[in-house]
Amino acid sequence: MRRIPQILIGASASGGGKTTFTTGLLRLLRDRGLTVQPYKCGPDYIDTKYHEMASGRVSVNLDSWLASEEHLKQIYAKYASDADVCVTEGVMGLFDGFEGMRGSSASIAALLGIPVVLMVDARSTAYTVAAILYGFKHFYPAIRIAGAVFNQVASERHFSFLCQACEDVGVECFGYLPRLKELEVPSRHLGLTLDATYRFDEFAGKVAASIRQSVDVDRLLRSCSSSMASVVERQKAETIASASVTELPKVETILAASVSEQAKTESIVSASVAKQPKAGTIAASSVSEQPKVETILAASVSEQAKTESIASASVVKQPKAGTIAASSVVEQPKAGSMAVLPSVGEQSNLETIASASVEEVPNEEARCPKAGRMRIAVARDAAFNFIYRENLARLEEWGTVTFFSPMADEALPEADFVYLPGGYPEFFLESLANNESLKRGLRAYVEAGGRMLAECGGMMYLCDSIRGMDGKDYPMVGLLHQQATMEDMKLRLGYRTIRAGGQIWKGHEFHYSSVSPGQPPASIAVATDARGNTVDTPLYRYKNLIAGYAHLYWGESDLMKLWEV
Repeated sequence: MRRIPQILIGASASGGGKTTFTTGLLRLLRDRGLTVQPYKCGPDYIDTKYHEMASGRVSVNLDSWLASEEHLKQIYAKYASDADVCVTEGVMGLFDGFEGMRGSSASIAALLGIPVVLMVDARSTAYTVAAILYGFKHFYPAIRIAGAVFNQVASERHFSFLCQACEDVGVECFGYLPRLKELEVPSRHLGLTLDATYRFDEFAGKVAASIRQSVDVDRLLRSCSSSMASVVERQKAETIASASVTELPKVETILAASVSEQAKTESIVSASVAKQPKAGTIAASSVSEQPKVETILAASVSEQAKTESIASASVVKQPKAGTIAASSVVEQPKAGSMAVLPSVGEQSNLETIASASVEEVPNEEARCPKAGRMRIAVARDAAFNFIYRENLARLEEWGTVTFFSPMADEALPEADFVYLPGGYPEFFLESLANNESLKRGLRAYVEAGGRMLAECGGMMYLCDSIRGMDGKDYPMVGLLHQQATMEDMKLRLGYRTIRAGGQIWKGHEFHYSSVSPGQPPASIAVATDARGNTVDTPLYRYKNLIAGYAHLYWGESDLMKLWEV
């Protein structure tokens, strides 16, 4: 069984530098000629786009609210099968979940056996980080803290105090990122234009250069190397994703940890600053000339904030893992056009580790064509692109997927099923409003009984109009008789359980827009949040059109059953 580096980047809170460091590390490893597979804890759409642009490979969400533990194990192994390194970016603080630690980055690390590298924000602190590191090291024994990287370090002297703290509590120090303006994550809307994409490319290169200079990447990789076989055999006691709150580690247990596992208190209290490794000379390995971004998914980055929604609250035959559709913001990719970065170095396969009344429609219209033979049209351009990778993989299993642009294409592809995902319609209202032929095609398709799913931004597009941030009304498709508006913007977010008839679906809601009272179809579902509280998240149905604000996850479900409600 081969051993490969597996890394989960965690932190004590949001804003601690996880995204910056993950982006730079992905780019640096790619520049070394390694095939690096990125993942993201939680339902976030933004960070996965950063990962894809930095690494050239599709980034996969690992979310224990949306998916089962077994499914998470399987997709983690599937996308890692041809990788040299696996890098997972955590969400929020390491132990923050939708209920206590449930659904947290730590629960993913425990489930999959991934060593954790802590990003520690060192602004306005020095030796006090010893207490923070000590707590992280001993709080939850089911995970392994491989070491720490410090962010926002002011000077070499500052770094020396931080190194002393690591030494005294027995946590390995891999290096630091300096306090530099150019290392701050740029606009959350990167990817909306090619120019913005190239700006991101420049940012990723700068972070990679900083990591190369002041982080011992080789030592980090050695420390985080482990066998993928452990994912299957990991004891359930180490799995927190489905554990009850009473099963979480108790404070008394933590405080009573054996002396042999603790750093000596005396050394922490009285330690002087020991000899430190010289900053700036940690990593000596050279890298090859940075390649251009071979493959960038033409997708905008969502308005989604850093997945703070977590706090508010199976696997089928797939195309080759790690591929990204080559496209530009204006031109849309042809169906099936995929590009794979060549894997450099020795490759070998890993062991497989392994669900109200509506208007009646004719049964013929509701019947799903034979699996594998469906014609599926998916909207994907700068306005619509919030698609979970495993959702797309399921669609590819069911038939031939053709991508189209509501902004640029004149005609809707021939299809048995149309998917309008979320995205940024509010930034492209004029282009969407002016494309009358495509709007007519969508109306005709639905009126004829065609099956369609529209989520969030896709649902907004199907309304009579969208009122933009400029106060103007832009005419849209007109299948849902209500107006979506960007006025009085308020963030609405959180996990959602959607109960439609006897079916239960999991999803996530994140949007600033709202819909004004109109005459939409009645909702066919009742929605609750992660704590079971009822929320106002309708799921509309008109003929065979189903639409709502929730982004559903069907990576291990049969989406077509939704039309049986």
